[in-house]
Amino acid sequence: MAAFLTTDGVSSGIKKVISDAESQITLISPEFALPAPLFEQLKLAQKKGVDITLVYDRANFTDDQRLWIIETRNLHLYRFRALHANCYFNDDRMIITSMGLNEYSTRNYREMGILVRRGRDKELFKKAVIETDSILAAAKELDPIKDDLPSGESSLARELVSDVERTKEDISDTVSFLKDDLERTMADIRAGADFLKKDLEKTLEDLNTEITLRSKETGKKPKSES
Repeated sequence: MAAFLTTDGVSSGIKKVISDAESQITLISPEFALPAPLFEQLKLAQKKGVDITLVYDRANFTDDQRLWIIETRNLHLYRFRALHANCYFNDDRMIITSMGLNEYSTRNYREMGILVRRGRDKELFKKAVIETDSILAAAKELDPIKDDLPSGESSLARELVSDVERTKEDISDTVSFLKDDLERTMADIRAGADFLKKDLEKTLEDLNTEITLRSKETGKKPKSES
């Protein structure tokens, strides 16, 4: 069955996914900023003829990494905007985790993950591969030569700024909606208060009328004989 992993286990597990690969490696992460040790392991795997697939939303490749990507033939790049999953697997081992492919995650966060083996967790492994195929089908395959591969912090920064701007627009729309909704609610409350006020006034009027009528009826009653 699947094994639970903490931060160190996830980190070493990802390295093992790359180093132990025999025919293919698939690395899925929203933000790619490959640490140097993992990059070196990928180069070794590529030299062994291992087919490599990288799927990301944003990336921050170094110049050396960009050059290697352009020159490598058994490497496939995909970009998927809606990606928020971290999954790394080879022919037999799969890591599904909260850890992204960057040194910051490893050094600064407490991460969790699970190790799935094809041999002992067949159904789980199969479902994850099917989901990966679905992501690849919806993603855009990149041409390392024709497409502009992101490099340096400026590229990542631009995309982060773009995300911030989109978030600001979303917040502005939400605030506008909440303002309109609040105004409608206040109007409903005022209308309800006016209705209750009129209803209370009518009730008091009816009560006063009833008291007056009863007082008159009491005054008309004959005095009892002594």
